[in-house]
Amino acid sequence: MSALTQMFLSLLTWIYQFVGDYGWSIVVFTLLFRALIFPLDFYQKRAMKRQTDLNPKVAALNKKYANDKDKLNQKTMELYREAKVNPLAGCLPLLIQLPIFFAFFAAIRTISEQQTYELYSQALALGGANVTPTSWYWIHNLWQPDTFTATVIPAFNMVQSFPAFANVTDYDTVMAPIIAQFEGFRNGWAILPILAGGTSLLQSWLMSKNNPPPDPNAKQTGTQKMMKYLFPIMSIFFCWTSSAAFSLYWTASNVGSMLSQLLADYILKRKDKAKAVEQGELAK
Repeated sequence: MSALTQMFLSLLTWIYQFVGDYGWSIVVFTLLFRALIFPLDFYQKRAMKRQTDLNPKVAALNKKYANDKDKLNQKTMELYREAKVNPLAGCLPLLIQLPIFFAFFAAIRTISEQQTYELYSQALALGGANVTPTSWYWIHNLWQPDTFTATVIPAFNMVQSFPAFANVTDYDTVMAPIIAQFEGFRNGWAILPILAGGTSLLQSWLMSKNNPPPDPNAKQTGTQKMMKYLFPIMSIFFCWTSSAAFSLYWTASNVGSMLSQLLADYILKRKDKAKAVEQGELAK
């Protein structure tokens, strides 16, 4: 387990001690984390805006040096240097957040394994009829997928790869009363996977709304249109096959990201307005 994963695991457990609910602990942690990395989001948004502001000049260079690619690249880089714009600056925050995403996913997976083994241990000590899994509103077991195809209690072949279950041989017998209790029940109604996909689509719409393509006169390409819908579809797939806890994190992260984007847009617009007023006064 990486140090980052262990840190997230400790923070989630700490929040749970105050909240007393793993579902809301994940929501609180995710929104707090999005607030913490807002400076990165703002840096990315500002870098993208500066690059977008240069689009008319870049388009003019494309037209002027259409037949000389080397000269075009040279003049474009000179333009960026003069404007103090780094074309790769908008990608840096994403690269930083990627390992954070995988570490948090690993932390949720670790808690999921621990809670599944805890359920087995309680059933072993108290009897399966006397314990219930961790529920969250419409979801019977937060550590199983929120879908109508997932069972409430995972089958042994789904958990036997977990380190804690390495020496367990009586899983089916111990868990049988709990399985019987939820016989005929599905774990959820696929609400979180749909919310994850819907918020991903809304997030893409907000980004495309505020970030026009490099050439203002160019139409959206087929690749751009495909990516706009591909990521929401992938979001639904990942959340459909992962625990409801992860789906909850994904959805909360999307909401937090959209709030960060709206706040960054507001700050940048205020700065532009103040700059325009200052330049207008200087012109007078």
